[in-house]
Amino acid sequence: MISKEALVVGALLDDIGQFEFRPADHRTLHAASGDFLTYLSHFRCLEPILVEVRGLLSQHDQESSEQILREADRLAADDPRGDGRPESLRSLVSVLTAVDIGKGNPPSQAHLYVPGPVDFANPFPERLSVKEADWEQPKDEHTRAWQQFCNDIQAMPDSDLTSWTETFLGIARKHLSRVASAASPDISLYDHARSVAAIAVCLREAQQESKPFLLIQGDISGIQAFLYKLASPHEEDGTKNTAKRLRGRSLFLVLLAETVALSYLRALELPPTNLLYSGGGHFLILAPHTEAVKAKRERAEERVNRWLIKQRRGELALVSAATPADRSLMSDFSRLMQHSGSSLNRTKRQKFRSVLDAGLFELPDYTEPMDVCRVCQADFRKGSEKTCPACREHVEKGRRLVEAEYLVRFEGRQADGEFADLDFAWKLADNWDEVAGLVRGTPANRVHVERLNNTDFFPPAGAAQEGRSLSFGFRPLGQYAPSDEQGGGPLDFAHLAGRNAANYPLLGVVRLDVDSLGTVFASGLSVSRTVTLSRELETFFSGYVNTVARKHDMYITYAGGDDLFAVGSWSNAIEFGWDLRRDFDRFSGGNPNLTFSGGLLFCKPDFPIGRAAQAAGKLEEKAKDHEGKNAACLFGEVVSWPRLDELLEVGRDLLYLVAEAHPDDRLPRSFIHRLLNLATARRTARKKEDLQAEIQTQIYLKYLVARRGATSEAISAQREMTQDRRRIGVLGRLVNEPELMCQLAVPASYALYKTRHLNKG
Repeated sequence: MISKEALVVGALLDDIGQFEFRPADHRTLHAASGDFLTYLSHFRCLEPILVEVRGLLSQHDQESSEQILREADRLAADDPRGDGRPESLRSLVSVLTAVDIGKGNPPSQAHLYVPGPVDFANPFPERLSVKEADWEQPKDEHTRAWQQFCNDIQAMPDSDLTSWTETFLGIARKHLSRVASAASPDISLYDHARSVAAIAVCLREAQQESKPFLLIQGDISGIQAFLYKLASPHEEDGTKNTAKRLRGRSLFLVLLAETVALSYLRALELPPTNLLYSGGGHFLILAPHTEAVKAKRERAEERVNRWLIKQRRGELALVSAATPADRSLMSDFSRLMQHSGSSLNRTKRQKFRSVLDAGLFELPDYTEPMDVCRVCQADFRKGSEKTCPACREHVEKGRRLVEAEYLVRFEGRQADGEFADLDFAWKLADNWDEVAGLVRGTPANRVHVERLNNTDFFPPAGAAQEGRSLSFGFRPLGQYAPSDEQGGGPLDFAHLAGRNAANYPLLGVVRLDVDSLGTVFASGLSVSRTVTLSRELETFFSGYVNTVARKHDMYITYAGGDDLFAVGSWSNAIEFGWDLRRDFDRFSGGNPNLTFSGGLLFCKPDFPIGRAAQAAGKLEEKAKDHEGKNAACLFGEVVSWPRLDELLEVGRDLLYLVAEAHPDDRLPRSFIHRLLNLATARRTARKKEDLQAEIQTQIYLKYLVARRGATSEAISAQREMTQDRRRIGVLGRLVNEPELMCQLAVPASYALYKTRHLNKG
């Protein structure tokens, strides 16, 4: 039987010929594959398996391993949209545009990606006024993309096979994420290849012929409570560096989930391709169904939970579930995910079951003086510091993360750091020289270097490899934060609150989450499409989000696979949320089946960030209760994002009339307050179904606006007027649009917050 290593490499290379073929002339698909294998023959680490790989891909070898690859290819896509035309120059269709959960018709226009490297600053597909089946990219686009791919392959270091595979996956993610597979036009070649590799390994290793697959789903429980467990504003030394500490904690949680997932892979002896997803405190691993794998999975969970109890005293817990699957269930991956989710939910009710013994309840036996951390209330060795080592480490990481260009992962029993007991360590680095110093100084036997938000991840030409097992890749990571001018790292919340809001410095706390994502993933997706969709959401919410945050001076606290927590001034927070929603609509091709909802909380800078996050989360839940979702909750109102745009335009008109119009035409702030009180009275009357009271509010409204020149005659003639058009126009809308008056809290509050310094009038 072919070796597992050769099977993985063969699966990753199996469809490369599709990419190579497209810019070629008068060549067959598998001749192209053979040429590419010859191109790889200079890598010494591939020599032991190259003959096996060549035989596997030859299409003439009818042994079981080749059949495994064909079956894996079918199970990964299992999609009637696949046309099997590898010779087609047709480009990748955005997978987001095909999502349909019954909220509206998916876009009919083609939304396609030009072949080439992933660009986090511009992840948007091109919108074309043709059907996707009628569009093919010019050959030179594929030629250029193929050459860029080959250039990176040529630059790969000749390390050991494990490091080579991981680096190849980084190159494939960079270049093949924008190339269509033959399996389906909306599945990328990268995601399909790694899905095929994962399934092929399971088919080769499984002992259960009827159910060869084991889907392992893991979840870190307690993330929200841990993230926001910070001191109150009145506790001595408890709130210093809150912004930096919060960002550091968020990074800790990102790395925790990935460390746990990688420790599972190592325990189960699986290649990186079998990690289908990791993010947001969750991970998904496809493993072969064997008794050994099930036993190792249980031991891995026990090991992690014992470590979490030791390090975090039970604040965080790992729960995981392993769901067996036959070929039919694997081909219907959405249904398999539903079964796995049900198993995981049952497991969540039994946290720490794997470590439930007498030792779990023993009190620590301290042999030296201890203190209590002012931030997280943990016990630590008494000294001059007021906070525990972990909280100090989070502050330092939060400070460094803003400027860091690299994240370095060390693996092996010699690794040191907060994840050392799990045989991993992570370090941030500002530049390659610092990376090289870390590599030289570590006793770890394996090192992986990731470039943050930049796909040019190879070391500078001539940089020494130090003879270690080095691999390279890149990572999208929400890391942007406005920095102080002295280079002290992210701004504290007090300074952040004044950005573009000097008249009324308030923090804007934003919580966003993709709507009905569970339903989306349960809508009949194959393995490959599930993986593609997950990666694309990560591209937007972890990578592109930095671009929008930089535009609006927003501090990204957490950005996961489908959700976001950011902090800025109240004014910037509103603009940030709206711009992100507009760009997500463009990213999804305007698909009404993919939206997100959010809560925007405005508070004083010294308000406890934990409580602010919880309150923003409740506003987010209110927004998700809005009919059709796709909504925001702010200023006490829940409105759809399109409606919010209209209300903010009214708010800008009111702002102009209060603060910017000619003094003779300005409206006093007290007038806006009167309108706001009247709007409240109208909503109360509607709620009580008191028609007479509602009519009275309309009469009084007409009286108020008429006193400001917006009489019935002026409102009717305002299109012909050259003076006061803006004032008459907005006041006339209040009279003529009852729903606008009911939602006046948004535009009125916007204008009042912006003009807080005007205390009279």
